[in-house]
Formats: sequence, structure tokens, C-alpha cells
Amino acid sequence: MPMELGNGQKVPSKLVIDPHHFGLSGNPVEVNVTSRNEFTCQLSTDEFALTLTAGNGSPISICIADLGEWLEDTIASKLLVCDPAEAMLVKTSSSGAVWICLVRGGGSQWHAEAIEVATPPVARSGDTPYAIFRTGQQHQNLFESHQALIDLLGSVFLTLACPTRASVLLRVKVDKDQLWFLRFPLGAFAVLKLKGFAHYYACQWIVTERWISEIARAQAETELEIADPATFFSGAHIVINTYADNSKDAGWIESARCFVLELLELFRDVEIQGTIMTLRWTLNPRPDLLGEILLSPRTRFLFADFEAGTGIWQTGDGPHRCCVDCNHELSGRAPAAFDLKQFKDRLCHIRLLRIFHCNSIYSPSRWKEQPASKNTLARQLLDTGAYFVEGSVSEEPVSYFYCNLLQFLLTRSDLRTILWAKGISGQLNNDELLARANSLMSQKGWPHIE
Repeated sequence: MPMELGNGQKVPSKLVIDPHHFGLSGNPVEVNVTSRNEFTCQLSTDEFALTLTAGNGSPISICIADLGEWLEDTIASKLLVCDPAEAMLVKTSSSGAVWICLVRGGGSQWHAEAIEVATPPVARSGDTPYAIFRTGQQHQNLFESHQALIDLLGSVFLTLACPTRASVLLRVKVDKDQLWFLRFPLGAFAVLKLKGFAHYYACQWIVTERWISEIARAQAETELEIADPATFFSGAHIVINTYADNSKDAGWIESARCFVLELLELFRDVEIQGTIMTLRWTLNPRPDLLGEILLSPRTRFLFADFEAGTGIWQTGDGPHRCCVDCNHELSGRAPAAFDLKQFKDRLCHIRLLRIFHCNSIYSPSRWKEQPASKNTLARQLLDTGAYFVEGSVSEEPVSYFYCNLLQFLLTRSDLRTILWAKGISGQLNNDELLARANSLMSQKGWPHIE
């Protein structure tokens, strides 16, 4: 029977979680709800326990009712998918305010702190200077944004984590009416190891109708696909664009690009599980070719960089090359606009779009628009139907793309094995190759690859 508390609200004695509702398989699961007081309860099974506390004087009964399916989904992700990631839920409350619930822990023991807050001024202002890289004050601006988050949530809310906790992912599910919360660059807080975020290696935003459970399962499947050499080689495509550059970084960028292309050539016509395969890449594809790459059912994982200062992808202006001999136009020309809106619901075959482009989630030049709104690149990419989409809330230097690509290509065990084999046969010097990569990366403050 539900327990009635002093405020007249009732806490259910059980929650029944239907896995199918969250895109999973299996039988319904009963979760016992035990009230400890007006503000705390425990949700548990024989193998799982989540202690939920409602702060700011909000009754736990209202908290459970308002979080509803989102709370059930979070529990399902731990019980049925064994998702190790921590979670943050940002959901409109029945009073018109906002519930922010942080779920932390691991294994079978989890703790959640939920507070109901009024929509803060950041939801209505465009004061996000951290989104601009070239100011020279980006780090200070990030610290100020972090402090604004602490002021909103309270310092206790951000100290729930055990200091010895292993590095984990933070999944943040945001109500479509609360997209202002994306103005807090939680991923940057994790990179900088700021208070409350030191044990996160990344932040994943969920701004669609997908459930955390569904995403956790799909991510595990996608990671297995990418880790499999044959699946990776057959499904990956790397797109590199060049643009006229007179900046002080132009020399480094040119050196990095030449080195990356040299490295990619080493993965041409290699034997993978008994089949001769080539890791596909394209330099400066024109709009029609880029469209073909995106629409090809072979493309499962796309890694690319684009100039997108206008909010629209611009194809590169330099000479064109492919991973194999081609008859495409080779001469350079001015960048051309590439509108993603034409691909709405057409890229469902793509599991991962890892795209490097500036302010794709939120543009400080359009501060009246909410992050991930319909005019942003992030939303247009999500509308394509591609499952996992990566973007940026701030400006990203071009060097970040090349360093990330070098790190990715030179830390995969299967690709390192290919390079090792070529070294053994005398086709290259692996020590020299690694030294060149580390020299480039160290100039941009990236750690060495062993």
C-alpha cells in the first residue's frame, strides 16, 4: 500500500518497470519503494538499491511523481543494461519549475539527489563567453560558468561522488523545454577536472525522446562494432577538409594534415580477417560526393571536420584526393555550403557522426535561440536519424581535430598491429612514425602516445 506522509502526498510502495517501454527485452521488474522520511526513500530489488533524496524542502512523493518514467528508465539502465555511467536528469516539474536529479554510484549501490529549482537567468541570457576560443579568457569564463552551476545546484549537490571513484561517463537527459541547461559546458568541466566533475571522462547529452537505457545498450553495441577490425574498416569513413588559413597555426595545420594523410595511406589494401580492406578517407569532397558518402549504407562511422561559422557546413577549398584512385574533380575551389536539412531521417544507417565544428550545439552569435534548437547543426544532425552525434558548445581549434585523429589512429591495437607488421617488413620505421606524431601533439599540449 502507498505510504501517506504528513503533507498528504503518497509514495507508491512499488514501481513496475516494463523493459519493452525503454527499448529493452525481458520481463517486468518490480522495484520496492521504502520511505525513510518525507524527503528520502529507497528503491530496491534483491540485487539493487537506489537511495533518492529530494532537496530544497520538496516532498519525495512529488519528486517520484514528477520524475516518473525518467526515474524508472534510469533504474532500468542499471538493473537491465548494467550501465556504469552516472546520470543527470533535467526535467520540468509539475509546479512549472525544474527538477535536476544527479544519480551517482556504481555496481548495485546508487544514490540520487534531486532538487527543484526555478529557471535561472542563464536560461534567458546569452552570457556564455566561454563559447568563444579566441578571447584568450576561455578558461576563466569556464570557471565562471562552473561557479554559476554550483550556485544553482548547491555545493553539496556536486560532492556526492566518492573521491576514489573510477573515471566514468556522465549521461545528461534534458527535457525539450529545458534546453537552456546545455549552456553549462559539463564536458569542459570534466576535462578541466572541476569540482563535482573530476571523475568524469566525458559528458553525453540526450536531447531526444530516446531513453537512457536504450542509449546505454546501443552504445555498448556500437563500441563493440567499432572495436572489431573488420567492422571498423568496412564502416568507417574519414573526411578531411582544408580551408585558406593565414593564422599563426597554418604551418602546424599543414604539417599535421600531411602527416595524417601519410598515416592513412598505410591502411590501404591491408588484410583484415582474411579479406583485403582499405580504411576509407576523402580529402575535400565536393557537396555531391559528400552527399554520396553520407547516404552510402556502407558508412557506419563518420569522422570529419567542417568550417561552420555560418551555422552551415562548408566543404573544403583545397585539392581533392580519395583513399583510392578516383576521377573526381581534383582542383581546389571556393568552399561550398552543404545544408544538412536535406538529410532529415535519411541517415539512420549511421551509428556515429563524430564531427568537429564550432558552436554546433549553441552559437553565442544567436543567443536568443536555445541550445540544440532547430537552427543549430546539432539538431539538424539529430534530425538525420544518425544514432550518436557529437558536437561542440564552443569554438574548436582545427588542431583539436588532427590531434584527436592521431590519437584515435595510433592507439587502436588493430591499427598498431598493422603498422608493426609493416615495420617488421621494412616498409616503415615505427619509432620514427610515433616520434613525429608525438612531436606534433606535444606542440598543442596533448599527451604522448606510448
